[in-house]
Amino acid sequence: MSIVALVLSAMAWRVLNLNTVETTIRLQPYQRLDSTLASEQQLVYRTLIAAVPDIVELRAEEGQWPEAGLLDDALVAPFATTLMPAPARDLQWVSYDGGSWVDYLGGMQSSTEQLTYLLRLIDVHAGYHPHPHPGVDYDPNQAIAVQVWVFDQAGRAYPGERLPEAGWFWLLNRSDPLLARQARPGFSIDAGSADGATP
Repeated sequence: MSIVALVLSAMAWRVLNLNTVETTIRLQPYQRLDSTLASEQQLVYRTLIAAVPDIVELRAEEGQWPEAGLLDDALVAPFATTLMPAPARDLQWVSYDGGSWVDYLGGMQSSTEQLTYLLRLIDVHAGYHPHPHPGVDYDPNQAIAVQVWVFDQAGRAYPGERLPEAGWFWLLNRSDPLLARQARPGFSIDAGSADGATP
């Protein structure tokens, strides 16, 4: 084998090895990539993420988390369902205020939609966080942690605080910094530790 062929083989092996490392994603059992959603479901997911600044602004004005009805009145999609394309117009939104966090549950009894959505916003600077809690999983400069969860059934009832134990899945985008931290050896989100770090 010539030296040029050996060098080219080594370079090709390194490139393949780098691509393998960069594309490795370690999801927790209760996590899914947002790319697994159908196109209509991705629209709801992206609209929920886009609604967060409006929700945070209304919370600052009102002094509490806004209810789903107020978001509808303020024409914040997807809560203002008239702004959404069909079949997302049939989603019915309800809010559950946990004090340091709020959950917005969106579901419908429909054969076309197979998911129930839950937008969870967490005040990272509050003393108590629901599981999985923001601990080291979030940027300390971030005021509000955003989580979008789904359940693989339309019209699912509100699960309460502990979503993973109730069979819900946390949607993450491939570019989410949390996924990069989860790919490190030894990382875990531990329900028993105060900060989510490995004990």
